[in-house]
Amino acid sequence: MRNFFPTILGSLGFVLAAPCASAGDVFTLDKRTLETVDSFAVLTDEFFGGKTLALKILYTPKAITPAVRKDLLENSGLALTAASDHTYLVLFLDKQNQVWQANLTVVLPGQTVVYTVASYPEELKKVLAEYSFDGSRLRLKSEGSHRSEDFGEVHTVTWKIASDLPVHKLTTAAR
Repeated sequence: MRNFFPTILGSLGFVLAAPCASAGDVFTLDKRTLETVDSFAVLTDEFFGGKTLALKILYTPKAITPAVRKDLLENSGLALTAASDHTYLVLFLDKQNQVWQANLTVVLPGQTVVYTVASYPEELKKVLAEYSFDGSRLRLKSEGSHRSEDFGEVHTVTWKIASDLPVHKLTTAAR
């Protein structure tokens, strides 16, 4: 299903009128499941002191309305993420927009986990079955799992993603 939320954020110079094709992406943490309704992608330089670019994709079980989009661009979406289950997939990019590391953050009531799910070329090929980023649009298919032991507790996170998203620039140069 394709959703259109035409919005103009004149003060930022963004036109947000693009289809979002990611409803139905699924993340599980142990036996708890987060099914997404909407997602939002930004290109950011907020990591490593601005020395690297990253695609930061928010997956949420709530619809991203024009007001939420504005909050995501102006305030990192704190109004949505502070009070809601969500997942962030962060893809760190090299100069050719290829991924050199993938991190996954899953936030469910009472539990937040952050994992580097791929950082070696063979892991990245497996985790990012299909990946395309042309500077303005991200196309991604990924399915995988990650198991870890934290402080004596074993956790397993799994995901199944098929995203086709516009990417909004939130780099220092774009602000």
